[in-house]
Amino acid sequence: MIDAKTLAGKDGLYPDDIAEILANADPEKRAVLMRIGRAVVDHYRYDQAMKWLDDLYREHGTAREGRAGLFYGQPGVGKSTILKRFASMRAGPFETAKGTVRPVVLVEVPSNPNEINLFDALLTALGCEHLCVGKAEERKRAVVEQVKAQHVHMIILDEFTHVIEDKTEKFQKKAVRHLKSMLSEGACQFVFAGTEELTSIHEVYGQIRRRDAGDFYLTPFNWADEADRDEWCAILASIAGEALEGEKEEDVEEGILAIPPSPPISGLKQAHKLHKATGGNISSLMKLLFRATAIAYDEGDEALVDGVFAEAFEFARRGSKDDNPFGLPRRKPRKPRLSELPEGFENELTGVRKGERRDRDSFSKR
Repeated sequence: MIDAKTLAGKDGLYPDDIAEILANADPEKRAVLMRIGRAVVDHYRYDQAMKWLDDLYREHGTAREGRAGLFYGQPGVGKSTILKRFASMRAGPFETAKGTVRPVVLVEVPSNPNEINLFDALLTALGCEHLCVGKAEERKRAVVEQVKAQHVHMIILDEFTHVIEDKTEKFQKKAVRHLKSMLSEGACQFVFAGTEELTSIHEVYGQIRRRDAGDFYLTPFNWADEADRDEWCAILASIAGEALEGEKEEDVEEGILAIPPSPPISGLKQAHKLHKATGGNISSLMKLLFRATAIAYDEGDEALVDGVFAEAFEFARRGSKDDNPFGLPRRKPRKPRLSELPEGFENELTGVRKGERRDRDSFSKR
């Protein structure tokens, strides 16, 4: 599943340039861009990930102990989007004869976690902020009680890599030991989600490996893999509303790009360029399409051509030295002009007035 709402970061905020574009956009431009911002496209990786989560969920109660699994991959491959979609389908809360029931609880692990804020994150996800009081052990007891009282089948700990990356091995073991005790009681299943560094949890705490239900590794699209390449092209075709080879035009659904690409982005050559520009990463792809559409709209372009994509790529390069797959960005003719810095800026920026002029100074007479 591509959910382009992941244009926003973990804090729910857009990258600075995208936030600025949306803030300054007129209603028509905003509508054009938010067609990208609200898009969802189902695909094979999404199906496989959802099946893995569903299988683990259904194992609840089938054994004396709970099971755990790692759900990991590079940033931007769609992990959090899939987890949110899965949780939204099952999470609740639902009011039943037994009381409030939350079959799935999605928890975002805080950065730089400690025992207190880790249990507070769990209690907040359980709708029990009022229980975020007392010492760590008291909070832990409150979590255990609420998991049982609300008949929780699965807890998903998103960004659990914070525990692995930001803390000492001693804290890692302590945090995982707390969660392991809930697994031992068979209270619920656990999903630890994060980046690839998450796999070290098996080395840090072997008890989790013993309860491992199998892990799911979500990868970017690999251009060298034929199946991945075909799926990548099919996704691009869906986004742009283009027909794939052998597909009838009348069977093609409308895409989300208000400004059509030229040439078609689902063709092998153009699809390869987009793959090079984004590393086969869905989040990067959607941001590139968003920026390219914004540039084309402002310039009055009738199509997303290579020059537009080249500009969008350069804007988000962020220090990358890779060649621009789309060639050189367009250069807009502009007449050069001279101006002066405001009074007082010379000292700070150039140092021209600092100290006495010496013969070796580059501004000295020769």
